[in-house]
Amino acid sequence: MIRNLTGRIEPWAVLVWLPALGGVFSGLMLVQFALRHADEPVRDDVERQARMQKTVEAPARRAGELGLSADWSLDPDTGILSVDLAGQAPGNGLNLVLWHATRSELDREVELTRAPDGQWTASVWLPPEVRYGLRLEDPADTWAITGRLEPGKYSGRLEPARR
Repeated sequence: MIRNLTGRIEPWAVLVWLPALGGVFSGLMLVQFALRHADEPVRDDVERQARMQKTVEAPARRAGELGLSADWSLDPDTGILSVDLAGQAPGNGLNLVLWHATRSELDREVELTRAPDGQWTASVWLPPEVRYGLRLEDPADTWAITGRLEPGKYSGRLEPARR
């Protein structure tokens, strides 16, 4: 602080430094809030019609009609991903797309194989502390269910996207 000859703090110094420090503090709080409460980005197929962009909802709608949902779990030690699919899924194969919102080099697509116990499994390596969007679909992309993989979480649920 700037003091005058009598030892008192000059009021103009407070008026200059207080807004600047308040701005720095507010900026840091805004960054912390944005990182802590980040929304999931949208990764959908889209159709363009003139200047309008529409999301292709057919795969999610079809999954809802079939009553599809799934519980997934990941063993962080072995990298084995297990998916327990509920509902009447047509077809024989499943693909799981793991996508990162901003770094495409972290995206993964794995083909799941059916285990004797009825669960679908795959081996996948994922970097720790990375948030992924998940999309489980059939190879023909006629239906799809989605979910999220949060850092430090090793299980979750996949459901048709709600609009």
